[in-house]
Amino acid sequence: MSISIGVFINRHHVNKEGLAKVSIRVTSNRVKKYYPLDLSLDPDHFDKIFTAKRRSDSDREIYDLIQAAELRAKEVAKELPVFTFGLFEERYLMERAAIGTIAGAFDSYIKELTAEGRYSTAESYETAKNSLVAFRKNLKFADVTPKFLKEYERKMLADKKSITTVGIYLRSLRTIFNRENVDRSIYPFGQGSKKYEIPTGRNIKKALALDDVIKIANYEAENEAEAFARDFWVFSFQCNGMNLKDVLHLKRSDINGDMLTFTRAKTARTKKEAEKIQVSLKSESLEIIQRWGNVINLTDKDPFIFPYLNKQMDAKTVRRTTMQVIKNINKWIKRIAEKLEIEGEVTTYFARHSFATILKRSGASTEFISDALGHKSTSTTRNYLDSFESDAIHKQTEIIANLKKNA
Repeated sequence: MSISIGVFINRHHVNKEGLAKVSIRVTSNRVKKYYPLDLSLDPDHFDKIFTAKRRSDSDREIYDLIQAAELRAKEVAKELPVFTFGLFEERYLMERAAIGTIAGAFDSYIKELTAEGRYSTAESYETAKNSLVAFRKNLKFADVTPKFLKEYERKMLADKKSITTVGIYLRSLRTIFNRENVDRSIYPFGQGSKKYEIPTGRNIKKALALDDVIKIANYEAENEAEAFARDFWVFSFQCNGMNLKDVLHLKRSDINGDMLTFTRAKTARTKKEAEKIQVSLKSESLEIIQRWGNVINLTDKDPFIFPYLNKQMDAKTVRRTTMQVIKNINKWIKRIAEKLEIEGEVTTYFARHSFATILKRSGASTEFISDALGHKSTSTTRNYLDSFESDAIHKQTEIIANLKKNA
């Protein structure tokens, strides 16, 4: 069987920047198949790289990358007892990922996220990519070892980045590894001496005591901005600690009497049938809807409850509007907390943690709280309740304190 393998650049299909995809071309019995690399070049630049007697450092890296992909394709074909494109692809495509670039894989996923309108997530992955690329240029999957990850962590901490930030960036990288289905033999994440375990940040206390929540709810606002921030913070707290993004997306059809049913935007895309969360609407929450809600428009069968989003907005406008509303609420709720002498830099996120912690203190089970928050597992809920557990431990062990005074 005649098999030939070589490098190919598609000169007839260039993008707006004049770049063409570089591929490995495999020919068997006159049948040709192309396996694109994570690389696009100007065709003239491609020719220069392969014909130059001397190459710059950047050109040398590109040349080595292409040569490695071609050599590996030839090795895979040679190792097969009988060549078929199916057997070749099964082995080559998995192993090829190891020499692919991290930046390219990130860019591919970022493009998908943007197309889906998930701009916030796309920005998060863009930030993680930029951090990793700044640490090591032309980073490839095979370069990401437990040793590399430990060096990256040390450098980030030395640059005064928090352990939480390190964890966020490296969880993004782990997702990219999982998406690319990289050979498990070079997979760096996990537990044990030969793997790297992604660090988790210290759980900063974000829950308020019920007395502090009551202070916020009864605060006499000095202007409309304060009243708006106070009411939406209380609404979030009473509605299962609902994320403000979900609050702004609520529709009149979500209310049935004194019950409200909604789906978290965060999980709507991750499940075929996203789970519905049920909320018992309290009198204060119903009053807030009356104060700040849309006037019912009979020509619109499904209007939003609150007048900040509308059906005509595209995804970018929705996100921009949502972020601005949250920013305004945080600005004024912090001022209210300061006036009430409540400790901590209170934000909208405190409403969610406070809801969970106060319910736990009242005797509610972790399972019930987990369902109310819309968590996939109780382990996530337990992270919310860490501050409560610490307080409970201090209180329950108070009897063994002050030994010298009791002597």
